[in-house]
Amino acid sequence: MKKLKGTCSNLQFSIKCILVGLIILASFNTSDAQLLLQDYHSYKVSDQKLKVRWEPLKADDWSKSVSNGYTVEIYKLNGGNETLSTKKVVKPSSIDDWLRHEAATTENLHEFAVGARSLIYPDSDENKFDKIFDLKGDKSRGDRLSLGFLMYSASYDFEVAKLSGLGYEINYEKNTDYRFKIYTGSSEPIVFDVISSVLQDPSLPEVKHEWNNKKVEIKWDGAGFQKDYFGYMISQSEDGLNYKQSNGRPMTNTLGLVSDSSDLLEMTYVDSLLENNKTYWFKVQGFDYFGELSKNEYVFAGQGFKPIGISPMIEYATQSEDNHGELKWHMPAEYDKLIRSYRILRADSEDGKYQIVMDSISENTKEARIPLEHTHNHFKVEAVPHRGKPVSSFSVFVMGQDNDPPAMPEVVGAFIDSLGQVVIEWKANSEADLWGYRVFKSNFDNQEFGLITKELLRDTMYRDTVDLNFGTEEVLYKVQASDTRDNRSLMTDIIRIQKPDIIPPGSPLISSIAQSNDSIVVNWTPSPSKDVVEYHLFRRAINIENSWTLISILDSTSVRENVFYDVGLEYEIPYSYTLVAYDEVKLKSDPSSPRQITLHEKKEAFQPFISFNHQLDEDQKNVTLTWDLKEKSRLKQVLVYRGENINKMRKYKFVEGTESSLVDPITRETVYYMIKPIYTDQTEAHFSDHIEVIIDGE
Repeated sequence: MKKLKGTCSNLQFSIKCILVGLIILASFNTSDAQLLLQDYHSYKVSDQKLKVRWEPLKADDWSKSVSNGYTVEIYKLNGGNETLSTKKVVKPSSIDDWLRHEAATTENLHEFAVGARSLIYPDSDENKFDKIFDLKGDKSRGDRLSLGFLMYSASYDFEVAKLSGLGYEINYEKNTDYRFKIYTGSSEPIVFDVISSVLQDPSLPEVKHEWNNKKVEIKWDGAGFQKDYFGYMISQSEDGLNYKQSNGRPMTNTLGLVSDSSDLLEMTYVDSLLENNKTYWFKVQGFDYFGELSKNEYVFAGQGFKPIGISPMIEYATQSEDNHGELKWHMPAEYDKLIRSYRILRADSEDGKYQIVMDSISENTKEARIPLEHTHNHFKVEAVPHRGKPVSSFSVFVMGQDNDPPAMPEVVGAFIDSLGQVVIEWKANSEADLWGYRVFKSNFDNQEFGLITKELLRDTMYRDTVDLNFGTEEVLYKVQASDTRDNRSLMTDIIRIQKPDIIPPGSPLISSIAQSNDSIVVNWTPSPSKDVVEYHLFRRAINIENSWTLISILDSTSVRENVFYDVGLEYEIPYSYTLVAYDEVKLKSDPSSPRQITLHEKKEAFQPFISFNHQLDEDQKNVTLTWDLKEKSRLKQVLVYRGENINKMRKYKFVEGTESSLVDPITRETVYYMIKPIYTDQTEAHFSDHIEVIIDGE
């Protein structure tokens, strides 16, 4: 078996991200439960091909099929009769076929092909599936996870399905009905018919959309469409003609694919808009189980808009001598163009049901007189925008002729402890009709303060608990007094309480590590935390030292280029580096992920080539490359490069050092080759000159 290293360095991370839903399925479903495809199969006609995918009835069937394959029988139907047209045993393709596909696939699909191949040929890649998920010898669960990943990957790329032995295609004959029987190892085969008269492009779910401030929220319910679609793609356009894909990969829900629950299948996608009041077009398409977009599409257009970002502020509320409630409110002038009108709402209590008592007040009017038909009147002013939802002010209470509010409370102290417990104290007001106090809170100066006391406070102290992990450095309060007629004092000045710092800084990142002459150069990306004051750089000689050694303390204010040169090291010893950030109160970050490097004594590259030739066989359409190299006793491998463009040759194949030739099939009119020897002592060698092979195209 060929050993492939470095094919996809991020494969382990990618598989973990992709298979979260599949792990849940494998944990709770039985071994013969459906993983992805409804009724264990899917088919479609595309590009005059009838494409078919299937899912083994049991995970154990799949593990056996890697060597045994699946028997696929295809019948043509004529009335009630069936005639066997094709019978074939479908097995996973050779590893060479996999590698050719991986070399040709796009970057977006590459990780799926590499991951699938590592499951078919587990010895071909270091990222073994059982190590990634720590299955601890649970073969049944491992087979189920492996099959789940293969089914998932094949939905992005039908070629992966065919290479895995889980897909097949034939030339489609119009007006012909087919019956497929697929034997996966279980006692009963998967049987389904493809009837030409009912073949049609599947429809799309109903799509809903809501425009807002520089964004649009798109929703749809995929219930009933799982058989047709693996996921959905969204595209955006500024002219209704040219669309750009918004989501890099299909939006899907692995759990919902095998469920009829609308809760699992309801999807929401929020896309940003560059500006408001400009028309944008959006297109929603289904993404089927063959990696193709639906022909049907849902297109809609609209504009984002700036919502009213602030509530009306009632500045004045009283009862007039003629028993009217007189209200005056304020709204910043910049919001006038967003407001269509105002209206007044009334309720019997502060938490009661508010009803409209005055409507369609001009956006230029900021006052109103309302007949007081009830003893207790709680009013709100509501701004009605041209677009979006209305916003309401805080309620005010209007009753009687007492219009004198209490004095503003006098705050005498406020503090917070290390657990986030806040205590605020103020002097008691002296008014005889004082009813109590309200406390308001905000996290930002420029945001409205929200009421946090459900009932009026009789005491002159308030206790609160704040989340010290929330990203703001301080929490803000105001206190207000109220009398029995609900006349309210001015709010106190902002009470600022500085939170204690308990959040360690974020970890820095060693972005690169390289050898420069006789030193090692460490480059890093700083911690995202603003209060970092210094970095501690540690080094460890692997296989020699068991613990880290602090080699430098770096002042964050004086380090400009975020680079450190480590000198005086020994050659041919692997060293590992990590970095820790410290903030102003000496809280430290988690260490950065270690980076490893070996300092090599610089050696001059030498010219190893005695000869490098080729012989073209046009009848057999292949070329034989031959070479003769120096220092054969130290020769480990020969790396062959190949390409259709002399400036874009890629690594093609490793040949053992004992070999001195390679026969390669040619399918292009012009192909370029060059080689590079790899020695056991890591001697740096030159590349060969290139060879150009041309086949007569006639």
